[in-house]
Amino acid sequence: MALCVSKVRKRFGGRTVLEEVSLRLEPGEIYGFLGQNGSGKTTLMRIILGLQAADGGEVRIDGYEIRSEGRQARARVGALVEIPGVWERWSGLENLTELGRLMDLSASQAVAEAQRVLQLVGLEFAADRKAGTYSQGMRQRLGIAAALLGQPRYLLLDEPFNGLDPENLAQIRALLKSLAAGGVGVLISSHQLAEIAPMTTKVGVIKDGRIAVEASADELLRGKTRDLVVETAAPAERAVRELGWEPQPHARGWLIQNAPPASELARALIERGIPFEGLFRAEKSLEEVYLSIQHGQLTQAASAPAPTQTPGTRIETPAGMGLALGHEWRRWSRSRGLLWICLLPSLVAVGAALSKLMEARAMEAEVAAGRLASASGVTGFELVARGMLAGLPMLGLVGAGLASQSIAAEQARGTLRNVLLRSIERWQWSLGKWLAATLAVLLSYSVLGLALCGFAALTAGFGDVVEVLATGEPFVITKAAELRADFALAWIAPLGAVLATMSLGFLAGNLARGAATALAVALGLVLGLDVLRVFVRGDFLLAQHMPSPLGDASYPRLFLELSQGISTQLNPSVPQAWITGILWILVTILLSTWLLRKKSVS
Repeated sequence: MALCVSKVRKRFGGRTVLEEVSLRLEPGEIYGFLGQNGSGKTTLMRIILGLQAADGGEVRIDGYEIRSEGRQARARVGALVEIPGVWERWSGLENLTELGRLMDLSASQAVAEAQRVLQLVGLEFAADRKAGTYSQGMRQRLGIAAALLGQPRYLLLDEPFNGLDPENLAQIRALLKSLAAGGVGVLISSHQLAEIAPMTTKVGVIKDGRIAVEASADELLRGKTRDLVVETAAPAERAVRELGWEPQPHARGWLIQNAPPASELARALIERGIPFEGLFRAEKSLEEVYLSIQHGQLTQAASAPAPTQTPGTRIETPAGMGLALGHEWRRWSRSRGLLWICLLPSLVAVGAALSKLMEARAMEAEVAAGRLASASGVTGFELVARGMLAGLPMLGLVGAGLASQSIAAEQARGTLRNVLLRSIERWQWSLGKWLAATLAVLLSYSVLGLALCGFAALTAGFGDVVEVLATGEPFVITKAAELRADFALAWIAPLGAVLATMSLGFLAGNLARGAATALAVALGLVLGLDVLRVFVRGDFLLAQHMPSPLGDASYPRLFLELSQGISTQLNPSVPQAWITGILWILVTILLSTWLLRKKSVS
């Protein structure tokens, strides 16, 4: 059982970042992974965790390969990579509880686990404070706490001590030592040797994309030096020089560099009658070893991982799609996104229906006053149709905008890395987040329908379509019973196109890296396809089946004319609308899932 990295390679453009890098982390070890800034430490961490793909080589965790068996591999690892991402409007406890829920813990279990790790890192005093108010050091401890959730077998920490004061630094060091004593393997990446020197059991130094040295701290400090310290008084300096050596001052006597074996030196001192109390091998500091490696003064073949590993006992991993769906729903329910998608289209639709109602009432008043010969009576059917023509395009835009933030907003704030480190496959994340956006749109569609139908029933009623004559007599144009079937189809037909429009926004969120860019791309795709319809005709166009100010042949448009008693030549096909919508949904889901699987997450 070990975490093994074998001959990993990575290039960015024409620059080689990692070249045949191999290392092995055993349970109970604290491995100090050292290198200058930009040396490839963080890149290797991301590859180990499956956040980036290597160009060659492999990573196995307890025998499970990170690419082909990622769920089993990630289930064994906790990690902090660079700056910890947080949901800033949530408290520290809520942040950790949410990550616990993604590990398939119940709500009460997740809270208990979050409280446990907060106490481990000394952050329980700020458990109920919003994470957005945390200092850098507090955020760093929150990130370490997130890595400790679920008691992982291996802990990967990238620059974990950034921003910690001396007291917290000592506390985290003691915690990591106790974890290692309990059998947890700890890999710490750092460029500050002094921070990790007191705790490491093995050290690997990366230089020019390769492991220059990998050895135990004891081997590096003791095993390669020929320097001896003569523990003696100051007057012996002259006698030592007479032997041909140049002693250097040392806290316990005199340091002789590149000395002969200790027995030979002791014999020479005794023969010359030089008094000394003892000889001992000088220790180099890890700082000196590190600098000598970086300056090319010390090289050593890196130890290679075992060529094969027998997979360990399989860990029961959760059903990821449901966890992703629950996470997305909880995230939206705590923000205004879900509120806007439910209310904004309904407000626009009811506003359009109210405008038509006021116009009809004004015309009826003109007829009653004798200034008009007749006026078309308004029914609830027409009010609903007017509202749909205004509300459905708004629902498509708002749904696309909300879906565009599912991936992009999480990546922008750094929380996408947190969720992808859970033992859930990326395709499950993609489908779970898409399904959450679909449910949000369906909820908004239902609210839109209830709002419009309720408003129409209260104000106009769903009666016959009539023409109001100057005598006040209503002339029936279309019976209400004749409209009911088309009324149902007007709601059924555009739903596929609405969901496909939302899916375009979801695709945009996977194409772009920033939240604002994703929103702009989503709106651009939706509006661009609408404009394209002006120049290209065809049922395969998604916008052909959605109401639009640019004109459309959608079923709601047909129903508006029917509700006015107008004979129409429109003949939109409900099956064609659904086939087109489903095809667009499938294409966007497949592309989105593929993009998320290939995405490098920083």
